[in-house]
Amino acid sequence: TDRKLAEERLTYISLHDIMTAIYNRAYFEEEMARFERGRVRPVSLLVMDMDNLKLLNDRGGHAAGDAALQSIADILRACFRADDVVARIGGDEFAVLLPGLGLDFAQKAKQRVQAALEKYNQGSGAQQPISLSIGCAAAEGAEPLAAAFKRADAAMYQEKNGKKSAAVKIAGR
Repeated sequence: TDRKLAEERLTYISLHDIMTAIYNRAYFEEEMARFERGRVRPVSLLVMDMDNLKLLNDRGGHAAGDAALQSIADILRACFRADDVVARIGGDEFAVLLPGLGLDFAQKAKQRVQAALEKYNQGSGAQQPISLSIGCAAAEGAEPLAAAFKRADAAMYQEKNGKKSAAVKIAGR
């Protein structure tokens, strides 16, 4: 019935990011809490931030930025298993929960995402290549997932700051 379809649509909207069609922050946080209460360990996380979204928006308009965010979501969806939780948790921020997988796997997943981005950039003909700063961590044993998330977030910012420092050095030659 129409009512049932409307309820299903509202449920979908409450759990997904409308622009990218991947999970949203609310769903990601619910899943973190569920894994926290569960018995699955380790749980790894990747925290990602798109590099230079403001520059892309300034050069190509918000439509270009939106298209880049959608492309990132497509790339991430293709890089992970159906059981993994891929979410857009902020404007240009993404995160992935990897239940039952340790840090070694998270680091391999990071490499897989970076390789997929390189392939996309080579084949897309995009004027502005897409890149992500990525941090990863794993919650082992009884460690809270929030602590692992903070470590992954800190690693992502460390990578992002390293890219900015490298760009400043190149510009200042």
